[in-house]
Amino acid sequence: MLLLVLGLMMFGVAIYFIAEVATSTARQRSVAIGRATRYGELSRQGAAELKFRERVLEPGVARLARISLKLNPRMTVQTVEAKLLSAGLARKVTPTAFLATKAALGVAGLAFGHFTEIPPDQTNENRALDDLLREVADRCAVPCVASIPVGHIADQWTLPFGRTAVLDADSRTLTIE
Repeated sequence: MLLLVLGLMMFGVAIYFIAEVATSTARQRSVAIGRATRYGELSRQGAAELKFRERVLEPGVARLARISLKLNPRMTVQTVEAKLLSAGLARKVTPTAFLATKAALGVAGLAFGHFTEIPPDQTNENRALDDLLREVADRCAVPCVASIPVGHIADQWTLPFGRTAVLDADSRTLTIE
């Protein structure tokens, strides 16, 4: 059921972005014509004239970014900006938008299971898989613990569904509350 709701939400977001792309030239033309008709006039922009993005989206994104920073007090906008820059995403994603997306999706951390039977041609002999996973999670600005004994292995942990978990990447612990 959760997957269905998430899928419907993603479908709605995709439709929104497609509509934005399809109507962008018409909107730009309309803005240019409106600007030309009002050339030389002095006006004040009141709250009623603000666009939906300025009235709703931008304050919502800022609010979600603040929530994300409260959930992870060791994170700052500057560290996220540096990580986005190192990942090559600084021009495409603002740190505030990244933090808001992270808060909206509820990604507070990543826990990877223990990987077995990795073919030799799929490994990097200079680095361990755990280090690569931690580097990817670090670039996403989320804490990460790797090689947790879960999944299709003989000696595995049972993780309860729907319980709150606390992930401490510094001490490499995952605590189920």
